[in-house]
Amino acid sequence: LVTTPEPTSLVDAYAMVKTVHLRDPHKPLWLLVNNAQNAEEAEETVDQLQAATRRFLSRDGILKL
Repeated sequence: LVTTPEPTSLVDAYAMVKTVHLRDPHKPLWLLVNNAQNAEEAEETVDQLQAATRRFLSRDGILKL
């Protein structure tokens, strides 16, 4: 899964995670953050998406690339 730090991109990424999760809750996902200004911004983007998936889908395990 590829996303950027932009809010609309994060919403789209979450929608894809939700779709995959509903079809197969155990399917592993990998995340790539593109167009981040630096490593800290990329990490923050990953953290935001992981927090949403934990909260709303009770899913951990999105891996960072």
